[in-house]
Amino acid sequence: MDIQVCHSPKVREEGLGAIPESQTVRLSLNPGATREIVLGGKGRPVIGRIVVNGYERRINWRNDVHSMDLIVPEPTGLPTWEVLDKEYSEALSAAKTDEERTAVKTRNEQRRKALVAQWQAFYSSEAGRQYWLAAHRYVLNFSRDGSFRIEDVPGGKYRLAIDCAQVAPQRGLGQSHRSHTNCRNK
Repeated sequence: MDIQVCHSPKVREEGLGAIPESQTVRLSLNPGATREIVLGGKGRPVIGRIVVNGYERRINWRNDVHSMDLIVPEPTGLPTWEVLDKEYSEALSAAKTDEERTAVKTRNEQRRKALVAQWQAFYSSEAGRQYWLAAHRYVLNFSRDGSFRIEDVPGGKYRLAIDCAQVAPQRGLGQSHRSHTNCRNK
């Protein structure tokens, strides 16, 4: 059985929303077997500060969970969600009639189902299992000024995900802005 163990640090001020998962360790566990794992202690701290230019309001960095994920090479031969979404958007924009838009939506639903089936088959394989086991996530612990710290990050290439939700005061509706950037920890 493959399982994931992680540390869930208090990096948010509110209790609702995404659960912070940091220092993730994924492993195989056989029935009756005992495994010893260590969370953290395998790297060094990553310290930084996010500065947003051209935005005058205060950002509550502790409103959301922000993370950094180890970049694991994508499996070959499998289409990605990003490619599918881009193709769908382009086809929908090119559609001129309601019938064409309906056909594009129907094709997209079929392709999404096929993609889910492909990924399920991949994750059922040994290559998919190794891909899943290789993933690691680290959560940013922000201060109010935008500075952050992540503990025990091993060297490698990472994708930093910052998700800032802004609440519209009139309606109480949130607008999310997600930004990704790749970085390297040496």
